[in-house]
Amino acid sequence: MNQNFLTYARSYHNIGDSQWSAFVYYDHDAIISNNIRFYACGPAQVGAVDVDVYRDGIWADVYEGAFAGLQWVEGQFDEGMVTEARIRFYAASANEGFFLAVV
Repeated sequence: MNQNFLTYARSYHNIGDSQWSAFVYYDHDAIISNNIRFYACGPAQVGAVDVDVYRDGIWADVYEGAFAGLQWVEGQFDEGMVTEARIRFYAASANEGFFLAVV
Protein backbone atom coordinates (compact mmCIF):
# COMPACT_ATOMS: atom_id res chain seq x y z
CA MET A 1 0.00 0.00 0.00
CA ASN A 2 1.09 3.56 -0.44
CA GLN A 3 0.24 6.90 1.13
CA ASN A 4 -2.18 7.76 -1.71
CA PHE A 5 -5.57 8.64 -0.24
CA LEU A 6 -7.01 9.42 -3.68
CA THR A 7 -7.57 5.74 -4.46
CA TYR A 8 -9.79 3.70 -2.18
CA ALA A 9 -12.53 1.10 -2.11
CA ARG A 10 -15.97 1.63 -0.67
CA SER A 11 -18.58 -0.88 0.40
CA TYR A 12 -22.18 -0.33 1.51
CA HIS A 13 -23.79 -2.23 4.38
CA ASN A 14 -27.52 -2.50 3.67
CA ILE A 15 -30.07 -2.57 6.45
CA GLY A 16 -30.68 -6.22 7.30
CA ASP A 17 -27.40 -7.53 5.79
CA SER A 18 -25.39 -10.00 7.84
CA GLN A 19 -23.09 -8.33 10.31
CA TRP A 20 -19.92 -9.38 8.43
CA SER A 21 -19.72 -7.53 5.12
CA ALA A 22 -18.65 -9.15 1.89
CA PHE A 23 -14.90 -9.06 1.27
CA VAL A 24 -13.38 -6.23 -0.75
CA TYR A 25 -10.53 -7.73 -2.83
CA TYR A 26 -7.28 -6.06 -3.89
CA ASP A 27 -5.18 -7.61 -6.67
CA HIS A 28 -1.47 -6.89 -6.71
CA ASP A 29 1.52 -7.88 -8.80
CA ALA A 30 3.30 -10.77 -7.06
CA ILE A 31 5.50 -9.48 -4.24
CA ILE A 32 7.47 -11.10 -1.45
CA SER A 33 6.07 -9.64 1.77
CA ASN A 34 5.48 -10.28 5.46
CA ASN A 35 3.21 -7.38 6.39
CA ILE A 36 0.26 -5.36 5.21
CA ARG A 37 -1.37 -2.20 6.44
CA PHE A 38 -4.71 -0.54 5.93
CA TYR A 39 -6.30 2.82 6.65
CA ALA A 40 -10.03 2.59 7.13
CA CYS A 41 -12.72 5.16 7.59
CA GLY A 42 -15.31 3.25 9.52
CA PRO A 43 -18.23 4.89 11.27
CA ALA A 44 -19.12 4.08 14.87
CA GLN A 45 -21.32 1.23 13.58
CA VAL A 46 -18.19 -0.81 12.69
CA GLY A 47 -16.92 -3.02 15.50
CA ALA A 48 -14.13 -5.01 13.84
CA VAL A 49 -12.23 -5.75 10.66
CA ASP A 50 -10.92 -9.00 9.11
CA VAL A 51 -7.86 -8.84 6.80
CA ASP A 52 -6.36 -11.76 4.84
CA VAL A 53 -3.63 -12.08 2.20
CA TYR A 54 -3.31 -14.64 -0.58
CA ARG A 55 0.18 -15.93 0.21
CA ASP A 56 1.88 -18.84 -1.56
CA GLY A 57 -1.43 -20.00 -3.04
CA ILE A 58 -3.58 -19.98 0.13
CA TRP A 59 -5.49 -17.37 2.13
CA ALA A 60 -3.65 -16.44 5.33
CA ASP A 61 -5.40 -14.64 8.18
CA VAL A 62 -3.50 -11.47 9.05
CA TYR A 63 -5.65 -9.36 11.34
CA GLU A 64 -9.06 -9.67 12.96
CA GLY A 65 -10.41 -7.40 15.65
CA ALA A 66 -11.05 -3.82 16.61
CA PHE A 67 -9.24 -0.99 14.85
CA ALA A 68 -8.85 2.74 15.23
CA GLY A 69 -10.49 4.57 12.35
CA LEU A 70 -8.45 7.06 10.33
CA GLN A 71 -5.15 5.52 11.46
CA TRP A 72 -2.80 3.09 9.74
CA VAL A 73 -3.13 -0.45 11.13
CA GLU A 74 -0.45 -3.01 10.32
CA GLY A 75 -0.65 -6.81 10.36
CA GLN A 76 2.28 -9.25 10.24
CA PHE A 77 2.37 -12.71 8.64
CA ASP A 78 4.94 -15.31 7.58
CA GLU A 79 6.91 -14.10 4.57
CA GLY A 80 5.75 -15.38 1.21
CA MET A 81 4.64 -14.52 -2.31
CA VAL A 82 1.53 -12.31 -2.04
CA THR A 83 -0.79 -11.58 -4.97
CA GLU A 84 -4.05 -10.51 -3.31
CA ALA A 85 -5.46 -9.07 -0.12
CA ARG A 86 -9.02 -8.89 1.13
CA ILE A 87 -10.82 -7.02 3.90
CA ARG A 88 -14.28 -7.14 5.44
CA PHE A 89 -15.98 -5.27 8.25
CA TYR A 90 -18.20 -6.30 11.14
CA ALA A 91 -21.27 -4.15 11.73
CA ALA A 92 -22.23 -3.70 15.36
CA SER A 93 -25.89 -3.73 14.23
CA ALA A 94 -27.53 -5.32 11.18
CA ASN A 95 -30.28 -2.70 11.33
CA GLU A 96 -28.35 0.24 9.89
CA GLY A 97 -27.14 1.18 6.44
CA PHE A 98 -23.77 2.90 6.04
CA PHE A 99 -20.67 3.15 3.83
CA LEU A 100 -17.23 1.76 4.69
CA ALA A 101 -14.09 3.06 2.99
CA VAL A 102 -10.57 1.65 3.00
CA VAL A 103 -7.26 2.68 1.39
